[in-house]
Amino acid sequence: MTQSLVANLLPFSICAIAMSIAPALHGQSQEMPRFRSGIDLITVTASVTDGDGRFVADLVKEDFSVYEDGKRQALTQFTRERVPVSLGILLDASGSMNAEKLKAAQSAISHLVFTLLEKDDELFFVEFGFNARLTQEWTTDRKLIRHALEDVSHPSGDTALYDAIALALPTAQEGRHTKKALLVISDGNDTRSVVTLTELRRAILESDVLVYALAIDNPAGARQRSERVDVAALRQITDDTGGRTEAVHGIGGLDAAIARIADELRLQYSLGYSTASPGDGRWHELRVEVRDRRMKVRARRGFIAS
Repeated sequence: MTQSLVANLLPFSICAIAMSIAPALHGQSQEMPRFRSGIDLITVTASVTDGDGRFVADLVKEDFSVYEDGKRQALTQFTRERVPVSLGILLDASGSMNAEKLKAAQSAISHLVFTLLEKDDELFFVEFGFNARLTQEWTTDRKLIRHALEDVSHPSGDTALYDAIALALPTAQEGRHTKKALLVISDGNDTRSVVTLTELRRAILESDVLVYALAIDNPAGARQRSERVDVAALRQITDDTGGRTEAVHGIGGLDAAIARIADELRLQYSLGYSTASPGDGRWHELRVEVRDRRMKVRARRGFIAS
């Protein structure tokens, strides 16, 4: 395997997991994605909702203000038109996902892939449980995604959730569309990963990938902590990226939740500005505001200059 930048960015555990998943990547580059700055264009994806939680899709450039480290930036790019997405789908196939939940998740993903997304959106698929496997690389062929889904049939083992996202990040960063995202569907708490939550968050902040999670919560009376989905940990992973975590109680809410995420990806704004931040490896705060303060904006909260 070619020399990876992972070893320079993160502690040994990230390097170890990158080496262990190399066969699944079929020779793809293992370079950890970087959210680049210097004199580069910073692109920020923003989702705007009104007081009732409905997406607002008719704002104009002048409605937005973007701040880097508290200083307002001059927007050089703006679009509210739908843009295609490069989306990685990660499905939990660990033992906590019984046959009923797995079948419901597969059905919801199939609905997303065949009905809610557009033909020019590209996809890849990761299955995870005891370990994480990239079972379908980038494709626009929906039948290939369906085959990968159908191959997930026997939930078993612990939950290597953080490892799965660490596996998916480099592939997501290689997507051909400007908008890149991951969707994680899980009902459990991470019980197996080599990668720690802190290391994973650092890797995510080095990328420009939106991360979404659908958390299928188990009953409040679940006997073991590992039987309850760790919504707080998922939100630490998703929220800084401009994505989000949505918890559903039972399988009945999966279809509606996945439809809301599809709507969000379709109705987002893309904002761009030229940054003068040095490549200092430090965190730079981003804040996006809209003129109508009754509206809520969700966007990447910052980036690590590199």
